[in-house]
Amino acid sequence: MGILIGPKTKNLVELQKLELKVPSFSYIPADKIAEADEVAKKIDQELNAKSYAVRSSALIEDSKEKSFAGQFKTVLDVKPEDLPKAIKAVIEDAKEVLKGDLSLFSVLIQEFISPDYSGVCFTRNPINGREMVIEYHRGIGEELVSGRIKPEKIELYWHQEVGQALPNLPKAIHAFKKIEQHFDFPQDIEFCIKDGVWYFLQARPITTLDAQNYQESLYLDKKLPKTHPFYYEKTEIAEIAARPCQVTQDILDLIYKANGPIQKVYAKYGIKYSEKNLLKIIGNELYANREEELKTLMPAYSYLKSPNLVPKIASLKGLWTSIKNAVQLTKLNLNNVPTLLDQLKTQLANPTEPTTLQDFLRHFLETYELVFEVNLLTGKAFNHLEKVLFTDKNKISEILVSGETFLKPNLDFQTNFNPKHLIGNSLDVSDESPFVFKTSKTPHNSSLNSWWDSLSSLRKETLKNPIKDAITLNHLREMSRWLVVKNISILRKLLNNLASNFEQKKLIYWATLDELFSAPIETECKKRKKDFDAFSSFNFPSLLSNRPIEKQFELKTLSPGTAQGPILTEKMLEDHKGKCILYTKNLEPSLTKYFYRIDAILSENGSMLSHLAIIAREEKIPVIANFSLENSKIELGRTIKIATDPPLIEKK
Repeated sequence: MGILIGPKTKNLVELQKLELKVPSFSYIPADKIAEADEVAKKIDQELNAKSYAVRSSALIEDSKEKSFAGQFKTVLDVKPEDLPKAIKAVIEDAKEVLKGDLSLFSVLIQEFISPDYSGVCFTRNPINGREMVIEYHRGIGEELVSGRIKPEKIELYWHQEVGQALPNLPKAIHAFKKIEQHFDFPQDIEFCIKDGVWYFLQARPITTLDAQNYQESLYLDKKLPKTHPFYYEKTEIAEIAARPCQVTQDILDLIYKANGPIQKVYAKYGIKYSEKNLLKIIGNELYANREEELKTLMPAYSYLKSPNLVPKIASLKGLWTSIKNAVQLTKLNLNNVPTLLDQLKTQLANPTEPTTLQDFLRHFLETYELVFEVNLLTGKAFNHLEKVLFTDKNKISEILVSGETFLKPNLDFQTNFNPKHLIGNSLDVSDESPFVFKTSKTPHNSSLNSWWDSLSSLRKETLKNPIKDAITLNHLREMSRWLVVKNISILRKLLNNLASNFEQKKLIYWATLDELFSAPIETECKKRKKDFDAFSSFNFPSLLSNRPIEKQFELKTLSPGTAQGPILTEKMLEDHKGKCILYTKNLEPSLTKYFYRIDAILSENGSMLSHLAIIAREEKIPVIANFSLENSKIELGRTIKIATDPPLIEKK
């Protein structure tokens, strides 16, 4: 049987092996607890320190699953003559915590350093697992780890250079990285600084992260730029094809390239669009390069030359184009909406289908002009309604769902569209989720009607047209989604025909368009699919940058309603029975497959324009966006209650 000492003590031995400065220490193993007085004298003779820190080192502490941080007593600055008394105090406290069973308990005795600074380093952020976080203050560490004071904080990415906020900080950061690499897992490291020397007091795994979180961080460290600034984000582009297969990636490139549907629609409204390489695949997830995206319309502006990623003028070159485009964007009008509605109806009812890939691409890009124009004008209508609602802006989602009960647009949205054989809910050809299609009657909302009835005649007159416009464009936005799904369903059939010689027909989704026009090779597609699948369990942060990020987390209602239940991630749903509230980073259309299992959605990102938000409103599933799990202090698995007017999230 081995010596019964806890991970805390073992980890200190490992830190010594790394040649880091660790205060001298010894321990009383579990099987020697009864001889604590005698052992204490030997330890004092061995260490010969002026004073000691006496801590627990239980065998159940500091595992990857649970740290038991703060559960056991620590006694600091103990004089040699008081060492037996301090050891007994720690043991007596442990008896209460462990209900008298000390078989898995040992005691750590460590030289006490009276520090100039004390702190904790999380080699990875305990919430999102990517950047390093250092919290510190002047004085001893117990005040910090007990939460009695608000510490200073340093956050940095692993390839980021830092100054001298603390003595010899760059050298210490190198040591923190070395510790993580040695243990091959993110670490929670306590330290203190005395006369410029860093002492490492303990290291333990960060229990809120798992092996997959760590692998995600390691991949991002390797994949993301190391020497130049970057800003990538999962925007509305990512919502329409969150994890696009190769065919979808190539189609997206056609949509955004010069003389594509995006450029043509902007030109129609007098806006100059410049082609940029704005789409970025990380792992298998789709991001927008926000710097390049900004420069497609505002070439003089930059996110990355701003201290906090807020766009500002960074160059005189392109300034006139930027100003002109900004003016033209404010002039967007909805005069063409009736025509767009007629065009949507025609396309949806059209039974003719392209029979070749070349004809399909021509047809798809032409009809996507219609889709993008609807998206552009919907954004204009929603933003205008939000502004005129002002203090009542939280009612916008309710208005989109039930506003027609008191204000009906003067347009007919009925169509001969038959969705019977459609599959999927997004632009991605590999999305084979059941198509969600609903044209139910407008539900009555008594509280919304009461709000409308309470308004003055002048206020109603101000809101009338913006409400009608938003409701109208909301209908068109959903119809445009139907059109995209219809077209992608046609493409799926064409691909199936082209894969006649494939053993696994769906592998053709991982062919390039160039290969499809020649002769797609199944082995190449299989390799791409294998590379894609390697990242399928990963879920990277919605925003990636090596610059300071100031993101506002004002809750926003995207679909109205109330709900109560445990808050779970998509991964946690697998082991949960019963309804719940789904927490997600992005509102991806593929989440519709969980609608029968959830009562509400909380998302880090998302907008009123999101296709999933539109579907959720139709299915009467409440959705709140801009929710930060980190800022909320709500633990996953906790039962919560949500309401949407105003957006409110409470622990139960």
